[in-house]
Amino acid sequence: MSFQWIIDNAQDVQINKRGIVATTIARDQTVRSVSRAGIVWRFTVTPATGLRYNDPSIRGYIETIDNLDRFTAFTASFSHLNLFPYQDTTPPTSITVTQGSNTATINSGTLISGDVVQLTGQPRVYSVYGNNNGTTVTLNRPVLEASGTYGLTVGNNVTFNLICTQLPDYKINPGNIVTWDKPFIFVEALPTP
Repeated sequence: MSFQWIIDNAQDVQINKRGIVATTIARDQTVRSVSRAGIVWRFTVTPATGLRYNDPSIRGYIETIDNLDRFTAFTASFSHLNLFPYQDTTPPTSITVTQGSNTATINSGTLISGDVVQLTGQPRVYSVYGNNNGTTVTLNRPVLEASGTYGLTVGNNVTFNLICTQLPDYKINPGNIVTWDKPFIFVEALPTP
């Protein structure tokens, strides 16, 4: 719960879901790049300042954060921050996917570029991009789940399976005000398919 507490009380959140790309520049200035895959969600979360160390529950949250450290995966939601609201009026309730493909078919309803979706019961979150033609949508990365039809979770209802890769130190200032020396970085923890 403590990492969720950091997210819910964040000062700001930075999102990066771009793939890893290697680029080389030859002597004649020819540029070559290749995708190294690795399209995962990364969140840089700047924690709120001004919380008092002795306020109820604050020390408990910090102790839990120290205990979870950088090796415990957790489930997080960004609904409290309203980062991913569904952008239309009728969300689809199911989706048909093919493993390894970034296109999918939805039932009635619509998805707009920028909407986020999650196959119900699965840990991965996908974003929709581009102009979609009715029932066919394009996702930000190839589907990792097994081919089939799944229920669909949309918008702020999605949850991310994350792991903390940068855990900042905290300092207790005069007046028992807690400050952090850098932001938290959370990266999507992808279980093996």
